[in-house]
Amino acid sequence: MLVGSIHEGEEQRDEVDNCECVDHTVRLPDEILFKIVSFLPFREAVRTSILSSRWIDVWKSAELVLDFDASEVVPLFKKNFPNQEHSRDALRRYVNDWVIGVVRQMWTNASKVTRVKAEFFLDEGSCKSKGDLDTLLEFAISKGVCSLELCLTGVYHPRVYDFSEECFNHMKTPAGLSNIKHLKCLRLSYVNVRGEILEHLIAHSPLLEELSVEISSPKLVKLRIVGSASSPLPLKRLELMNSNSLKWLEIDNAPHLTDFVYLQSARDLQLRVKNCVSLVDVTIYPSQLDLAFRDLSGFLGQLTSLTLVEAFIRVWRLQDLGALTNLKLLTIKDLLTRKQSIMALFGVMNPLPNLHTLRLLMRPFEDSGMGWFPQEIEVPRAVKVYHESTKVVEIIGFQGCEIECELMEHVLEFFVGLEKIVVEVDRGLTESYSDAYVRSCHHRRSIPGYKDCKHPSSADGDMVFCRYCFQVYCHGCRDELAERAVRVALEFKSRAAPTIEFVVI
Repeated sequence: MLVGSIHEGEEQRDEVDNCECVDHTVRLPDEILFKIVSFLPFREAVRTSILSSRWIDVWKSAELVLDFDASEVVPLFKKNFPNQEHSRDALRRYVNDWVIGVVRQMWTNASKVTRVKAEFFLDEGSCKSKGDLDTLLEFAISKGVCSLELCLTGVYHPRVYDFSEECFNHMKTPAGLSNIKHLKCLRLSYVNVRGEILEHLIAHSPLLEELSVEISSPKLVKLRIVGSASSPLPLKRLELMNSNSLKWLEIDNAPHLTDFVYLQSARDLQLRVKNCVSLVDVTIYPSQLDLAFRDLSGFLGQLTSLTLVEAFIRVWRLQDLGALTNLKLLTIKDLLTRKQSIMALFGVMNPLPNLHTLRLLMRPFEDSGMGWFPQEIEVPRAVKVYHESTKVVEIIGFQGCEIECELMEHVLEFFVGLEKIVVEVDRGLTESYSDAYVRSCHHRRSIPGYKDCKHPSSADGDMVFCRYCFQVYCHGCRDELAERAVRVALEFKSRAAPTIEFVVI
């Protein structure tokens, strides 16, 4: 349901003012009302304006978190695919009537805004102009927010927003420098931003602890995140994801940096990391392990957590992980459940002396119909390697398929020091399709592996689509799959040693 004008509800407010109820809040000082409103979600804070004439402008002067989430008015793209034009109209009204309307009303009042978060789509026609986003960005900077998150995306056609040069020029003025000094968190997704802009923000934001740049920044070619011995950077977390134009990255004098997420497909990056004494958590693609061992060689011994994300096993070099002598948590996300991937994982993974927890986030895949998956994978000869130091194994997204059962067999046999196994059954990795979409012959042909089921449609008329195994099920089928996975997990629980705590979620 689309949020209307900010002044929507004037008739309701008149009814409240004319009733015989006693409004005890009129006796409260403004500071108390501001505090009450500051605890409310943004939309509810705005809605307090209809309570009575006393409340009309309270929200405008409270300390607020502005969270603009377009998914409230436009659900997931796949549910609305048959109504693209309707979705665009709803997005356009959301941005122009609600987001920009709020910004214009709050720009000149005394309200303190601590956080601005915008999550909406950049499809053609959804925003009246680039100026809408410029207005939002300039508003956030002018309010001196602590957290700025532009989480934009393109649903129908990928697009990016060019970071406003006018806003950058303002940030270089004395007033702009005063505003950005409060910034603690900056997250940009689908925002085309130059390295010079990021470097300016980093250099003049003495409280900046988290920086994230994700998806499509063709202007971001070189980035220097450099402090000095007398003024080290306060940065604690750095995320650079899928900005594949980046060719040079330098990080120096960031003694508080603990988490580094670098997910890039480009392999020609020049990475320079120095004086990051607190770096303990790294997330990369497995294909970048050679880069990690080359450019992070001075930090391998201090890493306690490593996450490998979305890549094929044939390029893994897990046999080299022995250099991570202090590693306590190894997480492998989107582990494809094909025999090659499982065998490659345990065929090359040598024991790590201090590894306490192995966390596997499964990504079920069928062997047929997935032409983009590499069919020829070199599988190393499996060897019997016993892992004595690992105490906990977590398997998340378990569906009980044959390959996952082989994985469980291997864990029970070769992880001889286990104290706990956690199996989290896949219950929620689904997205809804409208009933009309699923049952349409045209769209049915466009869904790989579509399967009819024997269950009647659920009460809300939705089917569910598993984005991992590319199957469409009704809610009854999904529940049956989850129940089957639970039964398989419980069977392995009965076979585990009594000294092992086996948890099925």
